[in-house]
Amino acid sequence: MDLFDRYKNDKSFVLATHVFVNVAHFRKLLSEFPWHSQPDWVQWGLLEATLVKARALTDFLITDALKHSDDFLARSMVSNWVQPESDFLELRGLVNKQVAHFAQQRFIGNQQDLAISSDHLCVLLKTVDLAFSRFEIELREVDSELYTELTKQFLII
Repeated sequence: MDLFDRYKNDKSFVLATHVFVNVAHFRKLLSEFPWHSQPDWVQWGLLEATLVKARALTDFLITDALKHSDDFLARSMVSNWVQPESDFLELRGLVNKQVAHFAQQRFIGNQQDLAISSDHLCVLLKTVDLAFSRFEIELREVDSELYTELTKQFLII
């Protein structure tokens, strides 16, 4: 079966490729954070794109939240995967306030200086990257062929 046939016939593979391409994009954005060489409006766009990708990845990784029946989760690929939602609460709150809707207060816990600290934001984003790295290690142990196929296909330099 060639790659295109696999995309037509293997829904889980299609979903896994969506996850891994978003990881590649997220890691590229994170590697260049905080994008000082860009104009302010581009920096805000890059920030929002990074936050949305981080939020989607946390939704994929967490195991203790209510999900929709059609959600593709890390447990779909690694059955014993465990990632508590509590590890990402602050980041998820930031995404809700900064990106998902217009709120009266668009800062973490009403602390403006904390919300705009690039160092603090970088720590939150790296938490997602570290959790996904741990997931990749476990996926490699469970299905090394799939891991290799996904990681080779979506390496962005």
